[in-house]
Amino acid sequence: MSNITLQPTGLVDASKRYWAQRIDTTAMLRFKQVTYGLSPDFTSYINFEGGSQYFPRGTRTYNPPPAATTLFANYKTIIDLRLKFEKDVFPTYERLREVFHTYATEAHDHYDQVLNLLGTLRASILATNTHSTADLETLRTIVDARVNLSSRMKDNANYIVELLQGINRSLPACIKNINQSVADLNVFCVFTADEQKKISNPNTINISGFAEKYALVHMGYAVPHGVCSN
Repeated sequence: MSNITLQPTGLVDASKRYWAQRIDTTAMLRFKQVTYGLSPDFTSYINFEGGSQYFPRGTRTYNPPPAATTLFANYKTIIDLRLKFEKDVFPTYERLREVFHTYATEAHDHYDQVLNLLGTLRASILATNTHSTADLETLRTIVDARVNLSSRMKDNANYIVELLQGINRSLPACIKNINQSVADLNVFCVFTADEQKKISNPNTINISGFAEKYALVHMGYAVPHGVCSN
């Protein structure tokens, strides 16, 4: 596995290398904003990011390995989770904060009034076994307003909890899949002996599968180790 984790700066490996810059959130969001006419896949993305400059001359099609496709899908999930924070979690938190502030402020403002009303009602009931309808209506109005605010706070808090639980269910599997995909890409991007001999001038060859490896390595999606036998 690749020991990639999600940090505030993005996805980084144990050595703090490059994964914060590979398919980072800013680049992905920009890609989503300007590529409505393109297929939302890995090939389109690396072309968008300038990957075609690493395709050897004569490359007509780019067929990324399954690991790259899986990696891209999980990155998109990461972006969707980020957007959920920005569009749902944070605004709901602000609404909850505003409601709580209103609740606390109004409760403080009405504190003495409620105590006085309760005192008046108690004295009235003890003295005559009757009570003031006007006082009761005033008290009910104050309490109803607090109940409404309490309900809104509860609804907002429950919504935040549900959102965070959903994110928490998705994120660990997503990070695990990304690590596995990167490990698979590192295995895929081992050049054959033939490719290794000619890699210094890639435009002179177009061995099947070479363009995929070459672009992945030079764009930092894989760190090959060793050379397989031809």
